[in-house]
Amino acid sequence: MIPFLRKPVLWSGLAMCIAALPAAAVDDPFARFSEGEVPAALTPWTNGFSLADGETIVWLGGENMVRQQLSGILEARLLPAWGDRFPLFRSMAWEGDTVYNRNRDLNFGSLEDQLRFAGATSVWLQTGVMEAMDGIEAIPHYVAALSRILDRIQSVTPRIVLITPTPYEESVFPAGPDLLSMNSALEKYVAAIVSTAESRGLPVVDLFHPFHGSPGAGSGRMTHNGIHWNENGQLMVAGEVARQLGNLEVPFEALASRDLLLRLIREKNRFWFDCWRPMNWAFAYGDRTTQLFGQPFENGRWLKEELEDFKSLIRDRESLLRQVVQGEAVSYTEPEEVQAVSADDEPAQDPQEALEAMVVRDGFSVNLFASESLGVINPTQIAWDWQGRLFVACSPTYPHIVPGAAPEDYVLVCIDSDRDGVADHSYRYADGLHMVQGLEPVHGGLYVCAGTEIRFYRDADHDGIPEGHEVVLSGFGTGDAHQLVNSISHGPDGFIWMTQGLHILSHIETVHGVSTLERSGVWRFDPSTGRLDGYFNGGRAGHNCWGVAFDDNNQAFHKTGDRPVGYYMVPGWFPIANPAEYHPTGSLFQTALKTNSIDFLGSRHLPQSLQGQAVLGGFMKHTVELYRILGDGAGFRSEQQEDLLQSSSEDFRPVDVSAGPDGAIYICDFHNRLIGHYQTSYRDAGRDHTHGRVWRISNRHQSTGSGDVPVLRPDPDVLVRLLDSDERWVRSQSSMMLKYLNPSGVIRALDRHGDTLSGSGTEAVRRWGMHALGVYRYHQAQRPALVEIMAASSSVHHRAYAARMAGFMNMPQIVENMAADSHPRVRLEALVASVHIDTNRAFRVFTEVFNRPRDRFLDYALTNAARHFHSDWQPMLKSAPAVDRPEAVRFVLSQSGKTDEPVHPGKQVYEMLCLNCHQPDGRGLGGVYPPLAGNPAVTPAAAERLISILIHGLNGPLRVGDMKFNNVMPPSGLDNQRIADVLNYIFHEFGSGDPTVITESQVETVRRSHSGRTKLFHTSEF
Repeated sequence: MIPFLRKPVLWSGLAMCIAALPAAAVDDPFARFSEGEVPAALTPWTNGFSLADGETIVWLGGENMVRQQLSGILEARLLPAWGDRFPLFRSMAWEGDTVYNRNRDLNFGSLEDQLRFAGATSVWLQTGVMEAMDGIEAIPHYVAALSRILDRIQSVTPRIVLITPTPYEESVFPAGPDLLSMNSALEKYVAAIVSTAESRGLPVVDLFHPFHGSPGAGSGRMTHNGIHWNENGQLMVAGEVARQLGNLEVPFEALASRDLLLRLIREKNRFWFDCWRPMNWAFAYGDRTTQLFGQPFENGRWLKEELEDFKSLIRDRESLLRQVVQGEAVSYTEPEEVQAVSADDEPAQDPQEALEAMVVRDGFSVNLFASESLGVINPTQIAWDWQGRLFVACSPTYPHIVPGAAPEDYVLVCIDSDRDGVADHSYRYADGLHMVQGLEPVHGGLYVCAGTEIRFYRDADHDGIPEGHEVVLSGFGTGDAHQLVNSISHGPDGFIWMTQGLHILSHIETVHGVSTLERSGVWRFDPSTGRLDGYFNGGRAGHNCWGVAFDDNNQAFHKTGDRPVGYYMVPGWFPIANPAEYHPTGSLFQTALKTNSIDFLGSRHLPQSLQGQAVLGGFMKHTVELYRILGDGAGFRSEQQEDLLQSSSEDFRPVDVSAGPDGAIYICDFHNRLIGHYQTSYRDAGRDHTHGRVWRISNRHQSTGSGDVPVLRPDPDVLVRLLDSDERWVRSQSSMMLKYLNPSGVIRALDRHGDTLSGSGTEAVRRWGMHALGVYRYHQAQRPALVEIMAASSSVHHRAYAARMAGFMNMPQIVENMAADSHPRVRLEALVASVHIDTNRAFRVFTEVFNRPRDRFLDYALTNAARHFHSDWQPMLKSAPAVDRPEAVRFVLSQSGKTDEPVHPGKQVYEMLCLNCHQPDGRGLGGVYPPLAGNPAVTPAAAERLISILIHGLNGPLRVGDMKFNNVMPPSGLDNQRIADVLNYIFHEFGSGDPTVITESQVETVRRSHSGRTKLFHTSEF
């Protein structure tokens, strides 16, 4: 879609209003990187680019400029040539930045203010990499937008250098877009950049034409994916920039101090990155500044004050850099891995004590698989590879890095050599990571969620030692460190799935353009095409989404850690910015307290009664929970079963669950008494940075041994036969491996085995086809005959999956046929599959589903389908066929530009500030957070007390009915109007339904009556 038809994204849904925040929240966010010295007015260059003494050069642009800054190569190329003038380099580039949108967190500051407070004397701007994907018809809009952003920069400094994109290279994704054919359009964008620069008298660095024709000829590829520079490309770009800006002939490769220079630059730039776009922004300067997390511990400092330490660290490294470029001897020590030390007053339980605190379900036993003795510290996710090794994401850095320290998160591999259910050795697979919260092994490497990035560590020889890594996706938000992109996993169709939380604003550059997910939601990445789609944008299905899993019929579910529930995902598979609220429709797993992560069980090692059940980590209740999933029309419902495990230890924090290759259930225990991100300071000494456990729950009556698990080998003929194994782990790993082996060999093996199975009857083919079709899809191999066999099955599971695969494989007639199926879940799958077919035929699918019996899942999907297709269907709605379906047409028209029903002014405040504790339905969490719904103390008659609590906070014991609570509610930080709004919303939503009763002036009166108060209220005062 060309840019002038896009809906503008400004500050995202997180930006409630600066007026709604306490003064501390907007108290000079520029202090984190600036001493407040704004440069004097500057004059334009008269004869092209030149450099004065003491310049501050600021880089703007997208991911390539971010990568160049983090690599340090361009700066290392330029700095020695300008050693006598020693400019400062500051990167304000951000992934997903275009001339149309610059997406930033609340209170981040305008572009102009950011440049002023950084002391920018010169700005180097690269644009066009993403914008050119809109095609040549959008060039006039691009030029207009480029002119607007140049005007903004010139209001700060007239000294601007424009940098063009390099040519696109061939995509590395097997079924990715034809990027080379797009270079003709990109060249026209480059011409527009050059023309704009000439009209304004600005120097331009042309990176397109020197490398056009044969990009990287004689020097290898310039990019790792077709658009983003690899290290070779960064070296080539740095040389070309230096040449065009003054023929700066300082051979970087020949510098005696090259390694030290590069290390210091990278370190300085990492310090800059961590202060300019820091972790936990919401608690330092955003809408969470009143929460305890960003506040001091004992005699410590506020988070925003600690962030200012980076300024001196940056100055120190720049002082060392000055000495290096001037040829002086430098005394330098690399940063150590230094984190806060756990308090000694309540030491963590040793493994035996922790084991004794556990009560496991009858018929099962639990044992310690691995602990801190093997290097397991603060584990956030566990995952098995095809060789039966357990990968553990360890995050001792969490929840916030100490300024000046080196990132110390790592990936640990735990190995049970003798298969006795206890890991006997371990080693670090990757380290130096920052906030690692997810990992997924695949054949040939490992995907890792690390802060703002998804990395891939390549292990081509399968020896368990990576040869290196590349950044696959970058630009995930950092507003809150316990909501970062997390829980990566591969699905049956070859997609890679991730989740993220409420304060995460992600704008990711891909070979298909910029993909966006603002606030909480679910990501789906296709390694075969390079496409990235986001679902449930805006936190419509949980505010801290954490974990995706598929049942035995390939139906998808995700968990969310901010509430007890999880969700059936398929009705929300529409990648739109404005999905409808899903919680009332699709929530599952109702329980008393919050849970996290999800997996499904399926192994002959387990009792029949547990086959197919969902297992969840009860990190707040110290439990491992089980649920049976039952059909409910187009969707599902859940029934809680007896807990698998309960612990009386407050240290036991199961944050991830995973069924292992031996059929046992493995529990990732973060092992931390303090896990609250809102309720305790980021530097609370009670946070444990030295312990972590992985536990193993097994069937006491069914032992396992080395012969119980097949040894998987990368042999397509063997693996295709294992696709219908009774063991979920074997099926999943076989399916995954087939997607990463040679496509032609895999497809031949699939076809041969399918032909063999056909002699055993269609049911055998269908059972196998449930897993084979995902492999075919990944390799872009159309197999309509197999889809048709599945579609003709008497099993709703087969037909539903056939509808999904017909969409992926662009088989519109089958999708249309399935829209008229007798079962609502098949119709749902057909509706969702219509996203992938011709929009005219998609409308026929929509009307077919609309006019048949519907339930809440179908209604939800229809709403999102109408929003997804609305602009495509507009022209058709006036046609004769549309007149024959007036009700469906009216429904589509009603969703035009719609985000949901009119929102109560206090609803957004409640969702951002209150929901995580008091929950979407206002019922709270038993024994932890009191309910608002049905609470006799939450009424308009108690308005003065409630207003007082919102202003100053509350602690102390209280009782609601038979439930006792003793927790801390911090001050809300809201202004008078929003306190009135949120209370009126609570009264209306969870009380009598009365209209507005609290006014802004009423809140102001109460605030004045407590004007001298500086501490929380205690329950005894009421």
